[in-house]
Amino acid sequence: MKRFTTIIFSLVFATAFSQKSTRIFTSDIDNFWVAYDSIQKTNDYSGKLDLMNSRDGKQ
Repeated sequence: MKRFTTIIFSLVFATAFSQKSTRIFTSDIDNFWVAYDSIQKTNDYSGKLDLMNSRDGKQ
């Protein structure tokens, strides 16, 4: 029974850790800071809302 349990746990852990590697995209971090800087440059509240609602961060 102990051997069977060891085999089951080995299979479970092997399956859990043998997944494909994950790719991390960091372009969103750069986009966030561009948007943040754009919003900080204006004091107009409606201008800030326009910047947040625009797709490319430009008016």
